[in-house]
Amino acid sequence: MSPKLPLTPKRAVTVVALLIATHAVRPLVDQVYYRVGLRMGAFPTNADSIGIPLANAWTGWLIGWPLVILVAAFLGRTYTGSLSFLLFDWSRIRWSLFWTIPILILCL
Repeated sequence: MSPKLPLTPKRAVTVVALLIATHAVRPLVDQVYYRVGLRMGAFPTNADSIGIPLANAWTGWLIGWPLVILVAAFLGRTYTGSLSFLLFDWSRIRWSLFWTIPILILCL
């Protein structure tokens, strides 16, 4: 008996909620990262070496919201649930190749 591969969530709402939640908590992750770095002495306390990355992170976070909402809307309309995490479905070959090839390229 072969092991069962984990599947993606069945409903598109779950994936969209995870996408939005992941982007929403990014400032908290950045805050923890920079606080730990300051405690360890990774950044000089009297320079812009901490302010510039924080401003960059917040600006990127704010600019990223329209992109996140656009991707969430696309996912909500075209999501096919309960697929293997390998993202390949033989009944939808073009759709599978469209998503599998970029993900493999990004992993390399």
